[in-house]
Amino acid sequence: MPLRSDIKKVLVIGSGPIVIGQAAEFDYAGAQACRALKQEGLEVVLINSNPATIMTDKHMADHIYIEPLTLECVKRIIKIEKPDSVLSTLGGQTGLTLSMQLAESGFLAENNVKLLGAVPETIHKAEDRQAFKDTMEEIGEPVIPSKVVETLDDAMEFADNVIGYPVIVRPAFTLGGTGGGIANDRDELHEIATNGLRLSPIHQILVEKCISAPAVTLADKEYQMLRTAALNIIQALKVEGGCNCQFALNPDTFEYAVIEVNPRVSRSSALASKATGYPIAKVATRIAIGYSLDEIVNQVTGKTYACFEPALDYIVVKFPKWPFDKFVYAKKTLGTQMKATGEIMSIGTSFEAAMMKAVRSIELGLDTMSKPEFVQLSNSEIGQKLSDIDTDRSFCVFEALKRGIDVNTIHDITKIDKWFICKLKNLADFEKWLADGTLTQEKYDAAKKYCYLDKSIEKISGQSIDGAGIKRRKAVYKMVDTCAAEFSAETPYFYSTYDDENEAEEFIREHSTGRKKVIVFGSGPIRIGQGIEFDYCSVHCVWALKEMGYETVICNNNPETVSTDFDTGDRLYFDPLTFEDVDSLIATEKPDGVVVQFGGQTAIKLTKHLQDIGANILGTSAESIDAAEDRELFDELLEKCGIPRPQGHRRGSLRCKSARLSGSAASVVCSRRSEYDNCSLRQ
Repeated sequence: MPLRSDIKKVLVIGSGPIVIGQAAEFDYAGAQACRALKQEGLEVVLINSNPATIMTDKHMADHIYIEPLTLECVKRIIKIEKPDSVLSTLGGQTGLTLSMQLAESGFLAENNVKLLGAVPETIHKAEDRQAFKDTMEEIGEPVIPSKVVETLDDAMEFADNVIGYPVIVRPAFTLGGTGGGIANDRDELHEIATNGLRLSPIHQILVEKCISAPAVTLADKEYQMLRTAALNIIQALKVEGGCNCQFALNPDTFEYAVIEVNPRVSRSSALASKATGYPIAKVATRIAIGYSLDEIVNQVTGKTYACFEPALDYIVVKFPKWPFDKFVYAKKTLGTQMKATGEIMSIGTSFEAAMMKAVRSIELGLDTMSKPEFVQLSNSEIGQKLSDIDTDRSFCVFEALKRGIDVNTIHDITKIDKWFICKLKNLADFEKWLADGTLTQEKYDAAKKYCYLDKSIEKISGQSIDGAGIKRRKAVYKMVDTCAAEFSAETPYFYSTYDDENEAEEFIREHSTGRKKVIVFGSGPIRIGQGIEFDYCSVHCVWALKEMGYETVICNNNPETVSTDFDTGDRLYFDPLTFEDVDSLIATEKPDGVVVQFGGQTAIKLTKHLQDIGANILGTSAESIDAAEDRELFDELLEKCGIPRPQGHRRGSLRCKSARLSGSAASVVCSRRSEYDNCSLRQ
């Protein structure tokens, strides 16, 4: 089907402020939707209340309203702009709920406005718990024993007398499982159900039998079974565009059940897009306006169509970013509610390599899976901690494997698929081998295949790489091609690994423009204190450089962002932002300059190292950044300029200024102010 002739002007509803469960991924989706609509020659109206987003930039839509996302406000804008359509599926739960309310109130019909992507019937059947359950039963898809209730008494009665405990509470029309959770007894159910009923906009919750050990690895037969079920579900719901279906699967049998369906794109949609090179939001938008999959060209290959399913020849690891470094007293327990503020994505030629890249990308101060707090625990304490379902579980499993706890025991306790446990065991066993005896070229090369950093190799082996006469290796880069190289990719989108062929170098050589080149370093995962605003700045830096005629290269590891869209810069590197990782990138790209000041603290931390390796830092110099970031230097600057400031005293050690700037006395630390004032190394 071609573009629908009855669509001329589309209203896109955004997702509003960044909250846990609804973050940068919807700016990415909304921006893709706006671009796709404009490419089709349609007039685009956008409403969103978040000024930190790319989608609220003036060139993204023809008319932009930075206004509250309330029903009254959206109605007023519709009356002013008179769009013929509203796109409901790209603005997260906020956009979907508003669209549903506009339709159910009769306002859209009264104003001759169509709902695109998911019609009112689709939203109702997917989001209303009872309607969804009825629909699944009609098409023969299994659901978990459950009951939809609208009162606390009904919830308690069903759990007490019908299914027993534990139970899962799932509120209707909420975001990221908000208000839901796992109740192990009556007291917990009373608390969770009360909160869920309060937070559901229709005062409705689903109380269901607890199935809290989801499978995360699918054999081909299981995958095909769930794929078929998903197709049956979206046809029954009449979804047109983005959607995600969630299943529970018994890993020991072929028994499965449908948990829920969201008739919209989600955080997983952004990750899936970047992991596969298949732009889900753009494809979903074009489907919503009338196109079929076989009419939509895949922009990564430029040859295949959207009906081709991605085929991968690499491994992708997703690692969530939790906010507990800020909220140290909050419960780290994981359940049905989303608690991650963001995530990173790493790509490797093996799970082990991708995992090693992931653990240093997530910015926990780690470069391996060994977490200091677990290293200090006894064997019995580690065994007990394995039962904790919290954010540190993967590190606990790794430590247990290092202590010799076997795979089957860990599986019995955690229910984590043995495939993953065995992969972590490979890393644990490898580190034991690396630490045993002399560091050799064979051990070093094996460590690089697993993407260990040089400093990690030295720390684990206890030996110097140069002292052992080892030939160091820098990373090479492979291209993400979405079709496992069956079709060549036209979009330069790379990840690092260690072998003999550098596809990035070949691409650069074959596509040389002669223009000057700048690398822009991104801000990594979304977290409290460093959010979407830094992606906004990084993207605008790239656009400005391109307007001035520069080749632009982006390095970032956040799959939710516009900066990691495959066509934002001239080239994209999906990699960790550490010293050694950027060394390899600099060696491959040989840029004329690098930009760090738009990537938040993540990029700023690279400044001194980049200067040391000879990179040309554009904008604020390393010395000036140091003067602004270091409390002692900043205090000296204010004193020199005669600028008053509150009196204060810095607790802890004071590092010498000469050590910071020269690097020649990096280990010199003055522990008391008097020593710092009289230090002979201080300039």
